[in-house]
Amino acid sequence: MVNDDLRAACAEHGLWYPPDPASSHWSTIGGNVATNAGGMCCVKYGVTSDHVLGLPRTAVPEMLARIEKTAARHDVLVANIAHAGDGNLHPLIITPPGDEAARTRAQSAFEDVLDDAIALGGTVTGEHGVGRLLKMRGMNKELGSAVLGMHHAVKAALDPHGSLDPGKVVGRVWSSPSGEGDAPRA
Repeated sequence: MVNDDLRAACAEHGLWYPPDPASSHWSTIGGNVATNAGGMCCVKYGVTSDHVLGLPRTAVPEMLARIEKTAARHDVLVANIAHAGDGNLHPLIITPPGDEAARTRAQSAFEDVLDDAIALGGTVTGEHGVGRLLKMRGMNKELGSAVLGMHHAVKAALDPHGSLDPGKVVGRVWSSPSGEGDAPRA
């Protein structure tokens, strides 16, 4: 159901659905739950999952503490950019250009941050999605093979030739010998 349609249906009964992502005229409740979207009203009234499933916004202090420990353990600098009112954190791992050792440490730190997000009941995708590479292992760990299989089935049904957004995560099947999804396969 589209956000604006739900809001209108609620209004017909004297109710109000507070989450108001900027894309409310076309975004769906399912997408908002999956990405924890909230919009401008989220700080006061909560995000979509507060009204549908429940949300680990209260885990933000613990997550920030874990990110700080991860940064120290991997000897990297992490700047936390966030709109913490809806629980969305955007840790930015900063490394010197051309420092391959720092880049490797940063990648390890990033994986630890994703694992901590999942452990605290959060998501690796937040509001920005998975993209092409960085969050694939985390997404596989968070969603599991059954849900990923569903994503792949929907993608195959809607895009049998693979021409829509080629090379993105849902266009590929990821697995590894450990089952954690860190290596591509055809």
